[in-house]
Parts: sequence; structure tokens; C-alpha cells
Amino acid sequence: MAGLVDLIVLMALLLVLPGFVLILAPNVLLYAAPIRLAIWLWRDRRSVPGAVLALGVAVAVGWGPPAVVNQRLEKEALELRAEDFDHVTPDMAKPRTVRLDWEREASGCGSICRALLARGLVERVASPLENAEDLAAATHEGIYRFADARACQAAGVASEASAMGCILRTVEERPKIDALIRITSLREVEREVDTWKDRLDPLGAGNQSVERLELWPCAEVDGCLPLVRRTYVSQERLFSPLLLYVDRNDYGLELHRAWTRVLHGGRADAVAFLASKWPSAARRLDETQLQTLVIALDEGAPTVPDPDLDPEGTRLMLRAIEDGAGPLSKRETALLRKMFDGQHERLPGGDISRRPEAVETVKDLLGNVLLAQKGRDSSVLWMAQTMIADLPEADYARMRPVLKVWLAAPGSLAAGRNNERFLIRLSDLGPVIVAPLVTEMTYHDGLVPDGLTIGETTAAMAALCLVGDPDAAPTLRRRKLQIKDPRFKASELRALNTTLDHIEGRTAKGACLKLFPDVPGRGEAWAKQFADARGIAPAP
Repeated sequence: MAGLVDLIVLMALLLVLPGFVLILAPNVLLYAAPIRLAIWLWRDRRSVPGAVLALGVAVAVGWGPPAVVNQRLEKEALELRAEDFDHVTPDMAKPRTVRLDWEREASGCGSICRALLARGLVERVASPLENAEDLAAATHEGIYRFADARACQAAGVASEASAMGCILRTVEERPKIDALIRITSLREVEREVDTWKDRLDPLGAGNQSVERLELWPCAEVDGCLPLVRRTYVSQERLFSPLLLYVDRNDYGLELHRAWTRVLHGGRADAVAFLASKWPSAARRLDETQLQTLVIALDEGAPTVPDPDLDPEGTRLMLRAIEDGAGPLSKRETALLRKMFDGQHERLPGGDISRRPEAVETVKDLLGNVLLAQKGRDSSVLWMAQTMIADLPEADYARMRPVLKVWLAAPGSLAAGRNNERFLIRLSDLGPVIVAPLVTEMTYHDGLVPDGLTIGETTAAMAALCLVGDPDAAPTLRRRKLQIKDPRFKASELRALNTTLDHIEGRTAKGACLKLFPDVPGRGEAWAKQFADARGIAPAP
């Protein structure tokens, strides 16, 4: 055991010592010359003035540039803070509802919003909606508040996720705002690191940021005077004495030398500022806990989120639908019916097709979505196709007339917006799918009309393979000769050969199942279920 410990210590030294040598070597060379000259003058020449002069050179080299640069930076920081003021008095009431105006958190509840609420510095935070440039959205704002575990669970948050509390959100029209917190970036300067001259210039400026925090006792700045203006200056200042070190701004594989700099000052901190003025709640959550707080729709929210007006509220409710179980609420049902009315294309959420209650709610609308949005870059269309792909046989049979109309309708399939399992299941429609799908695979001047992804192309070939109609063979042979994209060539050739072998009678239908693993989706379980339902035996 002792030998193992000694080996570990030896290996650590062998790894660490070269690093120390790399760090110390250039600095030893930098200061060795004047110090060696001073020792030589003192010992061999007995020249006190000469030795003092040599040591003075070493001191000037090591401490001179930092003194000059740092004094200049300090003066600049003082000038930037010259117009700061603070008119908050001890008896002033703490604002209950604040609006954040910060470009890094243009909408939603980010790090500052979460910290203000969780630490009880404010009761509510107002934030613009994502579509705030829209006239209707400009009059509405998202309102966030911190809630305890009981209120969180009532809003649908799982008990394990609500142990520390959560943040509940609603939307209000022209809410009453007690104060506006504005954080403005005044300057962002990055140190030049392109050449060795830039890196080794001892008088060059380092990274610098200047931000200004203002507290206004009103909702808008027009006709209002701020109570507080505080400027935060963050600067890279030179370390004294001058030391060469690996450039901390360099993330490449090469080691570049630069003068060691230390960060002075900091960024604007609305949380620390409000905590210095008013008491905060007893609860203390660290940064990791703050970021894991769940944001959910307030149970008291009166209306269903408007997908166009409030994408964030829509996203939160869709996430609740995806993660939930059991019957849907009236609000959830109303939202899904609205999302799948054929007019909305953006679905700001996850895969709600995995929840049976969600599919049951909208299955009578799926055909309308297909017909209204063919060829569009629509996430709602993709979700409708995903739901259709997993429908029971009886429900899918009722969809067949709509699917045939959809296939015959004008327009091409939008690349990347077609569910692969949906395309494979089109094979149940029979030869009617051949003409529309081979049109998608016809090259014009070496290009596919809309350039389907390799997954979509493989799925379409799997459907043609399962149908086995000889009318598809001429187009597939031409495509085989015209493949030009080397990224897809091997995979697509394999799919083409498999499809042509079955269409031309060289293999059984089970060979078509070999294309299924190439198609992203829900894996082998879906492929096996598909084959078993149709009595297709896998090829040996």
C-alpha cells in the first residue's frame, strides 16, 4: 500500500513539476538579468549606486506598468461612477411588484427573477411576453410569484419537484407595477489577443464591462425620476509585479503567454442591491436550487394561453400535459383543440403524443391539420403525423380517406417536418402512395425538389418497398444513378437496393423490415408491432 502511495505522489510530481517550470521559466528570465547585474556590481565592483540602479530597473519593470495601468483604470472607474446616486430612505416601503428591464432576460423568469422571488425581496416580477413587439402582447405581461409546496402541487407540479417551492406564472393586462429595475450595458471591451504583441503589451487594456443599475418608482421612465443609479465597473487589472502566465482567454491547444491580470469589480447585481435595502425571506436557495425551480401556470390563471400572444404560457401548459397523467383539465383540453385547429403551426412544447388523453382529445382534428398544412415548416403538422402513426388500427382506418386526399393534394413535403413512422405506415394505403412518394424522390438537375432528410427518404422507400408496386422502380433506378451527396450515399444506396430487390421479386416482403432500424423513431418495438400486425415475417 505504501508503495502505491509513493507511486501516486511521484506521478503527481511528474505531472505538476513541468507545469511549474513552464510558469516560472519566462519570469525567471525576465527578472534574472537586472538582479544578476545588481549582484555582480555589488560583489565584484563594490558599486552601490550601480547595484541600486540595477535593482531599481527590476522594480520598475515589475511594478511600474501595473502602477500606471491600474491607476488609469481606477481613475476611469471613478469617472464612470461620478453621476451615481441613491435616494432610498430607511422608511421607504419595499416594492411588491417590480418589472425587470434587462437585455439578458428580455422575457420569462431568468436568474435575477428567480432569485428576487425565492429570497422574498419582491412578491411579484413582471416580464414582457415573448411577442412583446405585437400590439396585443404589448399590453399584457407575464407575472411570476414564488409559491410553497402546497400551492405548487395544486398547480400540477409533482410533489418531488415542489419540495423547495416553485414559481407560478399568469398573464395580466396592464398590471400595477411598483418599481422598474433597469440594467443597461454601457460598455463591453475585450482584450486584443490576436498577436504576441497584443498579449505582451504591458500597457494594453484588459477586458472591461460597464453596467448601470437603476431603480425607478414607476412602471415607465417617461415622466418619472429614478431613485437609484449605480454603475458597476468590471476590469482586468495587472497583477503586481508583472508575471507571465498562460493566457486565461485562450482555449486553444497552444500555450500563449500573457501578463497575469486579476478581475476587479463586478457585474450589476439587482439581488444584492435590493437585499442591502430591504429584508429578505429566511429561505436560502443556492444557485443550483434556483435554476431547478419549476415554473408552472398559476392555478388561478383565468384563461387558456393564446399560442400567438403567449408562447411561454402555451409551452408551460403543453409541458404539463406531456408530464401529467389521467384526464385532461378543461384548460388543457381547450388549448389542445386550439393548437390543432389547422391555423397554428408552432407547437412550443415536447412530445404530447405519448399521452393517450392528449391524442384522444385531438384525433378528430388531425386530418384537418394534414390538409391545411401540407408542405409547411410546421411543428404542429409533425406532431399530428406522430399521433397518426401510433393510432390503433380502427382509428387509422377512418383516417385513410383523408390521407389519400392529402397525398393527392398539391405541394411537396417540407424537409425535416415529416414523421418517419407516419411515412412508413402510409404503405397501408396501397399503390395510391406510389405516385406522390416517387415525385418526392425525382431528381431535377441533380437535386431533390425540397431535399428530404435521409431519415424521411429511407422511410418513404420503406413504404414503397412494403407496397411492392413495380411502377416505383424506374424512378428509384434513376435516383440510384443520380445520388450526389456523399453524406447520404452509402445509407441511401442500401435502402434503394433493398427496395428494388423486393419490387423486382428477388426478396420477400420481410426484407423491407431491414430499412426500419435506419429510421429514427421509437425503435425496434414499433417495428416489431408493425410487422406482427400485418403478418410480415422478418427476412433471414
